[in-house]
Amino acid sequence: MTHSTNLFRYLDALTPLERESVLLQNGLLGYAYECPQLRESVGLGAAKTQFLKQWQQNQGYLSFLSHYGSELSQIDASITLLKGCALLSDVYKDSPGSRFMSDIDLLVDASNLSKLLAFFESVGLRPSDKSVWFGDRHKVELHGEFNGIQLTIELHTKLFFHQEKFAVKTTKCFEFYQKLSTEYQLVHLIAHYCFQHTMLKLYWFVDIALFIEANKSTIDWKLVDSIARQWGVYQSLCYSLGAINQHWDKIAPSYLGRFQFLIDEEFLASNHQRSLKYLFLKNMFKDSWKLNLQYSLGWLRRHN
Repeated sequence: MTHSTNLFRYLDALTPLERESVLLQNGLLGYAYECPQLRESVGLGAAKTQFLKQWQQNQGYLSFLSHYGSELSQIDASITLLKGCALLSDVYKDSPGSRFMSDIDLLVDASNLSKLLAFFESVGLRPSDKSVWFGDRHKVELHGEFNGIQLTIELHTKLFFHQEKFAVKTTKCFEFYQKLSTEYQLVHLIAHYCFQHTMLKLYWFVDIALFIEANKSTIDWKLVDSIARQWGVYQSLCYSLGAINQHWDKIAPSYLGRFQFLIDEEFLASNHQRSLKYLFLKNMFKDSWKLNLQYSLGWLRRHN
């Protein structure tokens, strides 16, 4: 792989302790153990420890899915793996310890949700008791344990809170599970990173870059553009691909957001959700001013 040096220059300019802290906070310390550009600039002991921890966790997640796959498919044959679990089948298939994962995300048919919840509870998982705001009403979170591995599972009945009707295409992932087809998966990764979480974690940025590199010969960019517009996440597409081209490598069409100049390496690596830049871009990443206001007010109430 060849990359633009912008992001790596930024990381190289940090002190070793700062660099390790930024990578850990952004879910990339395990990835650094396998990445030549980062491996030389981090403490290999800490990176290897994190890599092995993630490898064990991710193998546990996949084992859980495999163990219950047949029974789950009898309840809902359309279960679709999202984000990290889907990426473990392709981008990270040769190095599962490189990908930080906090949960298993499953897209399910809303009509089967109650039966799925009953099944998961029957095998020891319990729904979260934390309060839910309108931005999270399309998903249910469950917690439990499987073979000594702590599990968090999110069941999604739609991809994003603002979608009333949406269509996706899927393809075989592994065993009984589906994943979104290439263009749909790419738009979902981008919108989750930018539209939903305002570029909060750098490992989601890396997911997108690696996914594009792995599929660059087959991606239908006209379809990507069309899906983003249909889903109401076009601004997120523009800003995210603009950032990928500038800070990773020029591997995508030349999209730019109106305020693209605000997306620098420091912002990409920052976890500060209260800065004026963050709050401003949270709105700019949305396609609708009405949606901007609705989401921001709900988000602020939830965090106060």
